[in-house]
Amino acid sequence: MNFDSFQLAQDKFLKQEDRVIRDYGFGATKDAMSIIQAHINRATEIVSLKIQETSRSSMKEICNGISILPPERVALVALQVGIDCIAGIEDLNRTMHILGHALKVEIEAQRLADTLPKAGAQIDQRIRKRASSLKARRTGAKVLAGRKGFEFQAWDDETSSRAGMWLVEVLLQLDDVFVMVPYDEDMGVLSPYLTLTDEALAYSQEFVRTLLEAHPIPLPQLTMPPAWTGLELPLETNGRTYKVPMVRKAFRGSQAPYLKQALKDGRLQPVMDALTRASQVAWSINAPIVDLVKWAYANNVEVEGLPSQNNVPLPDRLADDVWAAMNEDQQRAYRRELGGKIAKNRALIGEREVLKADLAIADILLERGNTFYTPMNLDYRGRMYGSCYYNFQRQDYVRGTFLFKEGKPLGPDGLYWLKVHAANCGDFPTANGKASKAPFADRVAWVDENLPRLLEMAKDPTQDLWWTEADAPFLFVAAVMDIAAAINSGNPETYVSHIPVSFDGSCSGLQHFAAMTRCDVTADLVSLTQRPMPADVYQTVADAVKVKIDGIAEVEGEFQAVARKALEYGITRSLVKRNVMTWAYSSQKFGMTQQLVEDTMLPLKHKVALGKLAAHPFAIPGEKFDGQLAAKLLGGVTYDTIEEVVQRPAEAMEFLRKIARALAHEGKPVVWHTPLGFPVVLHYPNLKTNRVHLWMMDRGVRVQVRCANVEEAPGIDKNRAANAVAPGFVHSYDACHLQMVINEAYSRGIPDVALVHDSFGCHAGVASEFRSCITDTFHRLYSENDVLADILQESCAQISSNYHRLPLRTDVTTGTYDLNDIKGALYAFA
Repeated sequence: MNFDSFQLAQDKFLKQEDRVIRDYGFGATKDAMSIIQAHINRATEIVSLKIQETSRSSMKEICNGISILPPERVALVALQVGIDCIAGIEDLNRTMHILGHALKVEIEAQRLADTLPKAGAQIDQRIRKRASSLKARRTGAKVLAGRKGFEFQAWDDETSSRAGMWLVEVLLQLDDVFVMVPYDEDMGVLSPYLTLTDEALAYSQEFVRTLLEAHPIPLPQLTMPPAWTGLELPLETNGRTYKVPMVRKAFRGSQAPYLKQALKDGRLQPVMDALTRASQVAWSINAPIVDLVKWAYANNVEVEGLPSQNNVPLPDRLADDVWAAMNEDQQRAYRRELGGKIAKNRALIGEREVLKADLAIADILLERGNTFYTPMNLDYRGRMYGSCYYNFQRQDYVRGTFLFKEGKPLGPDGLYWLKVHAANCGDFPTANGKASKAPFADRVAWVDENLPRLLEMAKDPTQDLWWTEADAPFLFVAAVMDIAAAINSGNPETYVSHIPVSFDGSCSGLQHFAAMTRCDVTADLVSLTQRPMPADVYQTVADAVKVKIDGIAEVEGEFQAVARKALEYGITRSLVKRNVMTWAYSSQKFGMTQQLVEDTMLPLKHKVALGKLAAHPFAIPGEKFDGQLAAKLLGGVTYDTIEEVVQRPAEAMEFLRKIARALAHEGKPVVWHTPLGFPVVLHYPNLKTNRVHLWMMDRGVRVQVRCANVEEAPGIDKNRAANAVAPGFVHSYDACHLQMVINEAYSRGIPDVALVHDSFGCHAGVASEFRSCITDTFHRLYSENDVLADILQESCAQISSNYHRLPLRTDVTTGTYDLNDIKGALYAFA
């Protein structure tokens, strides 16, 4: 592997382009699309005028067909297929035939969509999942359309050539892009052909060069990166410099002026300090874990998160009579299962390549001194991410390979926290439920009870695959190996550990809403109080939902029967967990209902159809589909229950939505600054977008082959702004908290931190002190700032005349929660 960011970007680009050319033609490459994007508007105008002007009787049939297509789609056929013919060195006659055939395909695809709208959409979706090449997709689509009684019509060669000639005439009007090379026997041109002008070729080449120069693949740095002093960080790779932006794109254009001002007045300095300190953490590779990952992959050991070398076996094709004997639900379930397996096999191709690249990077880092750094940057909310792909925030098999370069002795309580960390990573059952929900003492007791087996496993994990059942298998093995090494050292207190041990927030979004509203009820549900064991907000909501469903089951009405079925099935924490998790990020009743349909009702329905389940547990006579009423009932009751259980956070969310709507009424984005000075901008303008793509192009490639004519309309999209403000606000404050933790830990002599949003990691030997950094900064964040009053004040300053639309701070009631309790809350971050 070439350890060069620019070379890696070029290698990756060429591989991607080779696949695009193979499956979709040269016209779908980035080179071609740069030309198409630059000229699609002009080509569309030419097509529109040409349709109006064409009067030849020989062209009427063709123009009648063209008329059912939007002119921009006709223009895209001419441009994309024309460039593909030029790359294939086709002569004029062949080019006209290919262009005409491509145009007829688009006309027939549109006719299918117009004749059978629902079936056409289903065919499009199904074929995209099953096949990766354009040819296979079009063939499969024609077969499925034929089963629905739709026959694709074809043009004869003469008609195709006349249609192609019409499109060539369109292209030649773009005389700064396309040119005809005429027949010239003296010059060796035996047949005329179409080609690109030198200017067009130079434009596409410069576009690709600029693209690659601007988007190198960032790699871990072998030397400490410089401190953040501006909005870009210069990094080196093989003697060449590239710049990493402080803030990733999203709303970068709208956010830029605020960032520049915050940088100019010094307000942004604490954020830059946190970024610098996180970026300058020195790491090393845990070689035994890298070897274990390689062994597991080579031997096809089933480990969660690790791709298999073997594809998922596909079932044999059903005989026609067997298929015909199946009802519609059974056919749909069979297709869903088959489609899922095909999609998984396609995903495995990319997952294996990513794994191989990860292992190659780990090997290079080991070879080059085994010291490296992963520079960090921010998203528009201030959340911190690794700017290089190989970083601690990745999945388990990558995170398990990370060690702090500088070790620290475990000291008097380091082994205790190392055991807690191991239990968390395993998350096996303890005396009081799953380890992550049990008291710390139970987690340590679980490790001690299983110590003989754990020590044996640490010697050779390939002989006891118990670790593969862990919640985070490779992190679990790494922790167990460190425990074994500490015990075997003879004096665990002096043993130098390099393992990051992590402490995670308990339903982080609700924690922040509880603190900003002083909601005593919510605070207790998310372990912000001095509880003897961790709280479980998901179980609390499930229990409350069950009480309500009990009541509905006792009263005659529309939902009585389905309520009884829900009670028989069981209302568990897993049933409501996704609903509860997404509530803090603005999920509403409809969204929760859809989540239940996707996560529970449809999978049950397909199990029934495949004979894996005798009957749908929620089926009610007269339903449109089995589980419809149950999802509606449970989604609505769960939403209402959450709103009742966490009343003050619900008030805070509505308060934020009102602010967003008031600002949107004046066409303004929502802007606020966190206490550390980071400006957040939520800008959702109304957009008029016309997107064009050719039939059956792959979704992953479609970004490259689609042309978008985007016109920004006046005003703000009120609904999008209102739905986005609460999740954006709470994420900006968990980001602010994380930045405060980094700075506080640094001031206390703890420079090495491992961070994943609401998960905080450190050396085991300093865990007690580090945990106080987490809770002390959380206390300070909300005791020193009324964050709801702050955003209201900033919004008042931005608004011109619609003050009456803004909420009052008193619209959110203040509870009795004492923020000092966080300092003694054992399980707030556990």
